[in-house]
Amino acid sequence: MSEGLGTGGILTSINLVVTIVAASVGIWTKAKLDQADVVLKRVEAQTQESTERRAERESLERRQMSVYEAVVRSLESDDRRRQEVAMALVTSMLSDPLRHELLLVLTKSQVQEIKQAAVRTVQQEQLFKQEQPPVVVASAPRAQPQHPAEFSRYRFDVFWCERLGAAGQAQAARIGAALRDSGVAQARVRMLPDSINAQAGYRVTGYVIRADEGEEAVAAHLREVMGGAGVGGQAIQTTRSRQGTANYMSAFVCPA
Repeated sequence: MSEGLGTGGILTSINLVVTIVAASVGIWTKAKLDQADVVLKRVEAQTQESTERRAERESLERRQMSVYEAVVRSLESDDRRRQEVAMALVTSMLSDPLRHELLLVLTKSQVQEIKQAAVRTVQQEQLFKQEQPPVVVASAPRAQPQHPAEFSRYRFDVFWCERLGAAGQAQAARIGAALRDSGVAQARVRMLPDSINAQAGYRVTGYVIRADEGEEAVAAHLREVMGGAGVGGQAIQTTRSRQGTANYMSAFVCPA
């Protein structure tokens, strides 16, 4: 009788061990499968991102090639209208360095109007880039918003769209004078060339303030200054800047 009980106890123990081992193997297997699933999803995401980047790059290359061919054909024909179209394509669809190189090619045009326009565009854009403020990328978003008390430490650029001519320049000058009267560190009045405004990242229309994250209070005060200089407050838009410039803000005078 005691031997039978001993055998039953041993079998029970063996069954318990087997159950524990099976459960452990199941847990380990599930953990490995979960890890494999995470890796698989990461690989799939990277593959998708790579595919999207490749498609974007190929699209960019096709666009660049089509504009390049349009410039070459227009110069071969010496047709003013075709060269005007080619120059419009260069300024609106391309970015540097190809954009700059094709503008330089157009400065060799035999059509004087196109040659002069290309030379003027190159000169304006070079000056615009030279006057751009240095970009300072913050290591982390500002935890606290800027306060109007810091307004005096800011440097401001007030841009006016080239197409507006003297009227736009005069309005931007009034805003610049109002900023200087408020005691800011710097207030420049600058022309925004039409060729620059045609590029992605600009394309400004109306009265616009561009502010970084955390600069809402300074932007609101700038809006008040612009309103005091004759710009209706309701007409001024505030958009997010992506340049990450420290103690710098830009305003645009480009009414339709």
